[in-house]
Amino acid sequence: MRSTARHLGLAAPVVLALLVAGCTTATPEPGPSTTSTAPSPTTAAPSTPASTGSPDAGPTPDASAPASPTGDAAPVPEAPDDDAPVITNARFAPDTQELEVTGYVPAVHDGGTCELVATRSAATVRASRDAAPDATTTACGTLVVARDQLTAGTWSVRLAFTPPGGSTIVSASREVAVP
Repeated sequence: MRSTARHLGLAAPVVLALLVAGCTTATPEPGPSTTSTAPSPTTAAPSTPASTGSPDAGPTPDASAPASPTGDAAPVPEAPDDDAPVITNARFAPDTQELEVTGYVPAVHDGGTCELVATRSAATVRASRDAAPDATTTACGTLVVARDQLTAGTWSVRLAFTPPGGSTIVSASREVAVP
């Protein structure tokens, strides 16, 4: 009986210490904002003027466009950066016939711009929207590109974030299949 009491006497402080440590060191993982005050999604415009050729011709590259975060002219390294945007979902939605990319920046910024950059071969399409700060992140929300701006195949998508007065930071790329 004496051994059991001694073990219980030692166990209580250990359990209490673990509970206190668990309450004080746990940090919730940042995630995208789901507040209803975030800006609504915007539909992308092609990065080039519409072609006068076949309506199925798809987007064409713009030779006069400045270097972009997709590596069109000057590649942007994917250096680890605490402020690099995070893509939480990238898919082609068959019900809406849109390329959808959702993401956030894992730091709070007072605004800024989020831009979806989708590339396939020499074609690039973009969509952008205002970023919205929330409690622990900066929400990019969902950016969309309509199917008629895309050709069938695998597209590489990136999320770029430009804070007010700052330099553009680019996410790692993800691939999305467009039927």
